[in-house]
Amino acid sequence: MRVFIACLLCCLWSCSAEAEGAASPPLSLTLKQAIGQALQKHPSLTRLNETHQAAESREKAEASSFLPRLTLEAVEKDGPSGAPGFGFNGLVNSTVTRHTGASLVLSQTLYDFGRTLAKTRSRRFAALSAGADEQGQRAYVVLGVYQSYNNALLAQKQVQLAQQNIRTRELTVKQAQARFDAGLTSRVDVGLAKVGLAEAQVGLVNAQNAVLQAFADLDAAMGVPAGAETYTLEENPTNLPTDAVLSSKPEQEIALALTQRAEMKSVDAQVRAAEETIRAARTGEMPVLRGLASAGYLNVAPGQFGDNHEYAIGLGLSVPLYTGGQVQAEIADAWHQAAALRALREEQAQTIRLQVTRARLTLTSLAQSRQAVAEQLRQAQDSLRLATDRYQEGLGNFLELQQAQLAFLTADERATRLRYETVVAQAALRYALGTLLPLEVGSPKLPPHK
Repeated sequence: MRVFIACLLCCLWSCSAEAEGAASPPLSLTLKQAIGQALQKHPSLTRLNETHQAAESREKAEASSFLPRLTLEAVEKDGPSGAPGFGFNGLVNSTVTRHTGASLVLSQTLYDFGRTLAKTRSRRFAALSAGADEQGQRAYVVLGVYQSYNNALLAQKQVQLAQQNIRTRELTVKQAQARFDAGLTSRVDVGLAKVGLAEAQVGLVNAQNAVLQAFADLDAAMGVPAGAETYTLEENPTNLPTDAVLSSKPEQEIALALTQRAEMKSVDAQVRAAEETIRAARTGEMPVLRGLASAGYLNVAPGQFGDNHEYAIGLGLSVPLYTGGQVQAEIADAWHQAAALRALREEQAQTIRLQVTRARLTLTSLAQSRQAVAEQLRQAQDSLRLATDRYQEGLGNFLELQQAQLAFLTADERATRLRYETVVAQAALRYALGTLLPLEVGSPKLPPHK
């Protein structure tokens, strides 16, 4: 019986080992790969790309008004004198009472005082605005990946710090128990040590949950389903030096942002489109001149006019005498839309100025605190080493050791957080300046996310 149980355990162990060996290891995901995934998969980019293509199609449809139209018309007609022509443009619209015919009709707008040109330009600027919106969203998606990726790295580091804190607290519990057993301290030290260990274990649970949340945020930033793939993150080795980022003057950076941000380009294009819409609306009070040519086959009833082969050419002039205020309302609508967009442009400029100022201040504050945080971590390490030695030798009390452990944990976490917050702040400043995306779009494309 014992032999059978041993064989069964060996089989179970081998099967579990094979299953572990068959499991694929987590994929390694770099920051550039995450950005590439986001630029390929994020649904907002797909939506804006389709919107951009739709705007370009509307421009082409409006521009087609410049081109002639060729239509084939055919009809069989019978009726009394003065029978209607059914609204056709060619020979089949003849007043002959009875005939069967077909014709090709060529129509062309000859002159409309620039109405078609203004509408086409308006559509063109609308397409440019849609393209700028897409480019601006791409930069925003890249910034989101920067933030989510570095937040996930920070969450992983915090888990490591929490695990290290637990090991330290466990050692402290053993030391306090040993001193209590030796009669060198009271039971209070043992209780406080166990309380500190419990707090560290709770901190580890919270840190592990923060990692799960950070990876879910990263999946959302990349535009993939949460938890669809497990991967490990790598440190970004291409961080820019903070001094180089802050080398230029704020006024120069704001001027650069106002010329490079896609949001400003989008609003400028919308203003130009509204101005062209005003021009097109004003031409609604002007006449329109059209040309018409038709040639085809006409089979008329006996005794009526027609020789089976007919043609017709002519000009048509349409003059709007009274539109019931429609044209005036369209002009007012376009004018107010343009005024609103000019105000939006100024509002967007104020927002960009504020974003650049805040990003600079944040990065400057982080750069200035770097030396102080490093000094704080160094002093906390020395204090913890000294407090540990004093407690082991019986020269210090447990509260002194606990305070030193807490100070070191706080300093270590602050130094780790400062590192990743600096990377995110650099990316935020580059986004505010409109220079974040050009550094990333040249990265190689990745295969679709599984």
